[in-house]
Amino acid sequence: MNQQSGLQKYDKVVQWLKDNLKYHLVNSAAQVSVATPIMAAYETFIVGISDEQSLYARLLGASLTFLGAGYLEAKFRDRIRKKFNVKGTSPEYIQGPVDTGSKIVFNLVRFPAVYTAIGVRSLEELGKLTGFGVGYSVASGYFSGYAMDLASDLTGMEESQRIPRFIRNRSKSAKKVILAGLIASTLLLTGGIYLTSDNNGQQQTIEQSVESATPNTENLESILTTQEPHRN
Repeated sequence: MNQQSGLQKYDKVVQWLKDNLKYHLVNSAAQVSVATPIMAAYETFIVGISDEQSLYARLLGASLTFLGAGYLEAKFRDRIRKKFNVKGTSPEYIQGPVDTGSKIVFNLVRFPAVYTAIGVRSLEELGKLTGFGVGYSVASGYFSGYAMDLASDLTGMEESQRIPRFIRNRSKSAKKVILAGLIASTLLLTGGIYLTSDNNGQQQTIEQSVESATPNTENLESILTTQEPHRN
C-alpha cells in the first residue's frame, strides 16, 4: 500500500514537472517571438548600437527568457489576470490593458539588467534602451499576451477562447503547421533586419574602397606635366 502511494506521488511529481516545463517553453517561445524582431530593429536602426551588440542582446534576452524569466513573466501575468478576474472570455479592452500593465512592470526590471550585462555603459544609451523597454511594453504587451494564449492553444496546452474560432477548431497537425510558420516568419524577419544593416555597412565599405583605389587623374596629370620638360 505504501509502495503504491509512493508511486502515485512520484507520478504526480513527474506530471507536474512535465506540465510546468511545457508551460515554460511555450510561453517563453511566444515572448521571444514577439520581442526579437522589434528589439533588433530598434537597437540597430534607432539607438545605433552595433549589430554584434544587438545580436548579443537578443541572444542574451532569449537565453534569460528560456532560463526562467519567461516562466516568471508568464506566471506574473497569470497572477495579475487572476487578481483582476480576467479570463479568456473577457472583452479585449479588459485583457489588453492588464497584459500591458504586467509587461511594463516586468520589463522595468529586465531591460536595465540585460543591457548592462552586454556592456552598455553610456547612461544616455542605457536610458534610451530602458525607456524604449517601457514604450515597447506599452506597444507589445497586448500582442505578447495574445501570443502566449495563441501558442498555448496551438500546442494543445490549453484552449484559448481568445483566438478566432477558425484557428481554434483546426486539427492538431494543422495547428502545428501554423505554429511552425509563425516561428519561421519571426526568424526570417529578424535575419532580414540584421542582413539589411550589414548590407548597408558593407556597401559603404565597398564604395570607400573603390574610391580609394581609383587613380587620382589630377595628380597623374601634374606628374606628367612636370616630367615633360626633362624629356626634351
